[in-house]
Amino acid sequence: MKKLLTIALLCLTVLSLKAEVKYGLKAGVNFANATFKNAGLSTSPSSLTTFHVTGFADIPIDGMFSFQPGITYLGKGYKYDITINDSPEKGETSLSYLEVLLNGIAYFPTRSGRLFIGAGPYMGIGISGTLEQGNTEKDLKFGTGTDDDVSPIDLGLNFMLGYHLNGGLLFNGGYGFGFTNAIPKDKRADDIKINHKQFFLSLGYS
Repeated sequence: MKKLLTIALLCLTVLSLKAEVKYGLKAGVNFANATFKNAGLSTSPSSLTTFHVTGFADIPIDGMFSFQPGITYLGKGYKYDITINDSPEKGETSLSYLEVLLNGIAYFPTRSGRLFIGAGPYMGIGISGTLEQGNTEKDLKFGTGTDDDVSPIDLGLNFMLGYHLNGGLLFNGGYGFGFTNAIPKDKRADDIKINHKQFFLSLGYS
């Protein structure tokens, strides 16, 4: 991952020297959830509504394609209803991440602006989190040890579809999903996995 970020930064530097870079800001709503895989549990997760704020640079590669790195502050998490030994448990996990985005964008000109599609990897770093169960609330710890609650790094992919008006206003929707297991490394057992995922809607300006 460090090599990937180093290569991306070098590419960003070279491209920015040769192109007219535009900067933008967008924000919106996330419908966060997670995929649970655990042979011993019956799960019924539902989405948690959160938000995101993203700053990005748009670096043209040619007339159609751009490289669009960015940094996002966003919420992830899920609501759950789990049955353990015939005893139901309900709760809500709310997590905050800072993500580095490395998106490729393809633009399709129209009369009033440009339709665009994009995709790329992200690396999320956990900042804070809480677990609510009934009337109790617990702060969650990010780390890899047995005393931690959530893995500190989330790696995944984002996909988006949107429209950029000639005046600079833009809006898009998309989907992101994580590859890494959200359970801390030293607490993993058998095939237990939790992977983040989210739909998102954004409004911004560039």
